[in-house]
Amino acid sequence: SASFTLRIATISPMVVLANMPQDGDPVAMTLGGVSKVVYNFQPSVPMSSYLVAFVMGQLNSIGGWTSDQVPIHLYTPPSREEEGYYALGISEGIMDILASYLDVPYPLPKLDLI
Repeated sequence: SASFTLRIATISPMVVLANMPQDGDPVAMTLGGVSKVVYNFQPSVPMSSYLVAFVMGQLNSIGGWTSDQVPIHLYTPPSREEEGYYALGISEGIMDILASYLDVPYPLPKLDLI
């Protein structure tokens, strides 16, 4: 296991997600003569490399919370947020059931569902 710190550059502003929350605001810069937006993320908890994930694209989100106050965001294609409310509600309940059943709190500061 290792801790990972991601830095992701895109050619236009978009939604960029990773296992951990963003570390500050995105930064506009020029890399190799091309204008880019750079997103920095907080260092991860120790994890195997196959668990490191990132997503980028034109996405909209809806959100909720677990009973332990962990934010949950469900991301959808633009204008399809309405289709995600059922899944978001079920996810909130499942997270609470798992934390209680396993007697282990969710180890990350957020949960993103794509």
